[in-house]
Amino acid sequence: MQVLAKCLGMTLLFTSPYHPHTNGLTERMNKTIKQILNSFIDPLQQNWDQVLPFAVYAYNTSVQASTRVSPFRALYGRDPKLPPDLQTLQVKPKYRDATDWWLFLQKHLPLLRYSLHHNLQIAQKRQKRNYDQGRQAVTYKDRDLVLLYYPIRRTGLSESLLHRWIGPYRILNRIRTNTYRLERTSNGSITTAHVTRMKPYETSTHFIDNLNNNSATVEGGDVESDNRPNQQQTKPDTDPTLTEQ
Repeated sequence: MQVLAKCLGMTLLFTSPYHPHTNGLTERMNKTIKQILNSFIDPLQQNWDQVLPFAVYAYNTSVQASTRVSPFRALYGRDPKLPPDLQTLQVKPKYRDATDWWLFLQKHLPLLRYSLHHNLQIAQKRQKRNYDQGRQAVTYKDRDLVLLYYPIRRTGLSESLLHRWIGPYRILNRIRTNTYRLERTSNGSITTAHVTRMKPYETSTHFIDNLNNNSATVEGGDVESDNRPNQQQTKPDTDPTLTEQ
């Protein structure tokens, strides 16, 4: 795979579990397709496969915010002919034959691809600037203890009350800039995680010390209350008519 990518001039990027940011383009497209399906499928969600071709066609013929052209035009070099165009307009071929069309593509596609690349660079810089606002770089050392964000769902249990951080994990080494290899201290299992899914693990010794101090304070308070000087106590009022004979 690496040799094939090198021959095609591609750069392979690796992803980690529960961090699909590297596949951002695919995940964003899937989100849009799901939104379209959600608007047209039946309540039982049984006809999604019948709606899917129309959802994909609508996506491919819509202008994208990043490229500023539709995926159809980016691939074929022309705008698609939609059903309203075929019904209201008399579509005439602009090119005499396949050779004429091929010459047009040879001249037009390089300019289109250059424009797409330029627009994508502008969009990526804008998205990176928005993503980096308020974020700080976090690094860990080998053998540091961390907790791992692991969202799970259990049937019959409230998702909001489930534990989302598991661990502790011990950092074995740093694989890439923001990816670490971790070992769970309880069973020795190895996993890979992105830095955004990790947070420092703090031992509970300080909590136990505070708990012991609070317990001693409470016990001491009880002892002091027994040794306090007699204080004036109020008795309930009595009816004199009941005490007098």
